[in-house]
Amino acid sequence: MSDKLKLGEEILANLAANQGKSHREKLLGDEFGLPRLIGTGDGRTLQVTKAIDDKITALADQLKAERPKLVKAITRKDFVSLVRAACGPILVELDLNLPFAETGAELVSGIEKAVNQQLAGLPRREHAFGVTLFGEPGVAPFSIGPVRFEDWDTWLTRKLSDGGLSATTERRLRRAWTGKKLSKRTPSMAASQERDVLDAMQRAPYVASVWIEGFASSAGLEAAATAVRLAVTTVALLWPTPSRALEGMRLRFDPSHHIERAVTFIPGRIVTGGFRMRGTPFGPSLKPEQWASSQAAVEPIFSAAGDAIALLTNPEDSPPRVGLLRAVLQSLMWFYAGCRELNDPIAIVNFAASLDALASGAQSEGILDVLKARLGWAPGAAFYTDGTTLKQVVEKLYGEGRSQLVHGTSKRIGYDWAAERAQAESLADRALVACLEFVAAHPKLDKAKALRV
Repeated sequence: MSDKLKLGEEILANLAANQGKSHREKLLGDEFGLPRLIGTGDGRTLQVTKAIDDKITALADQLKAERPKLVKAITRKDFVSLVRAACGPILVELDLNLPFAETGAELVSGIEKAVNQQLAGLPRREHAFGVTLFGEPGVAPFSIGPVRFEDWDTWLTRKLSDGGLSATTERRLRRAWTGKKLSKRTPSMAASQERDVLDAMQRAPYVASVWIEGFASSAGLEAAATAVRLAVTTVALLWPTPSRALEGMRLRFDPSHHIERAVTFIPGRIVTGGFRMRGTPFGPSLKPEQWASSQAAVEPIFSAAGDAIALLTNPEDSPPRVGLLRAVLQSLMWFYAGCRELNDPIAIVNFAASLDALASGAQSEGILDVLKARLGWAPGAAFYTDGTTLKQVVEKLYGEGRSQLVHGTSKRIGYDWAAERAQAESLADRALVACLEFVAAHPKLDKAKALRV
């Protein structure tokens, strides 16, 4: 007997054992504290015990494990909800007087059929995020893999053209974006959509859009948001210090820039207040013509990064060049984390991890191989005017700045790591750009180890 059939039988046996018990009795020993209710599809609910709920969750885990292609397309939480929702209408129809092995199999079969129907009918979705990409609007639309960037005006025009927005909603959104007050709208789906767009975009000058297919709602939204974050990071790589550019490149979906405030007391003096800005409300200054003139040079970087980012939005887990692209994708993810990190030592850990991803985890020696292969930097050559070699820099960043911090053996906690952070970001930045250009120039390579030879 398979695990899922055994679970189906146990669910029915538990349900039968609890027939006739009061609501309070079904709650005994349940730390949740509230009745566990499952919809039956007819507007009513069925109360189940914690034991039954736990077995439904176990059944969901078993069914999801049997469908490895869903590993990226739906979260565990959403799949459990799907199975739970499928249970109710079936449970109320089953005869609890029949052998539980028989009705348990019928329960599992019904759940599988309902779940398969739901998964087969997942709609294609376009997720849109407001982004403070550049300081000025007007940059022509461009794409990095599955992510398309458009300024607000272009996006509104497209959404009107493809039917995503009505003419009235589009006109009112343009008016709201300029700061003009809108007249009250009659409650309707269009009015609700208008409010949702305004809340999501918050007058951001640019919109990032991602089409998602084959994903459930939560998994699709997270995949789209992550894709946009990494596409924005790819754009930031074009600036001398990407982390500074990213201070103003933010999704409205994510935490905004903010002011940090504190009050300081000094004995014998007046109380003083202080503040500092974290992030900026707008992206770096860039003229549309400057952007247009740079496209030929940045196309290889955008192409390779786009192929890597597309792994996130592809429900399949083994597209072409997956090994190489996974390394690039994970390097981008760690680099983004390093740029956003407030704490210098932790940022160094993230930047070192970005380098380590490009080196396939071959530690400091592997990182030196990447830097030599892709940038031509000799490990033993002087890297700074004081004679410090590249090997010494990398070993310090990887040893003191990564391994010791991760393993809890660092003796420099509380020290000033700002200089080392800048070094780590610079190395990771240069290596990532060089590797992206290499990946674009060699479309037939598929192994991550190619980045360091």
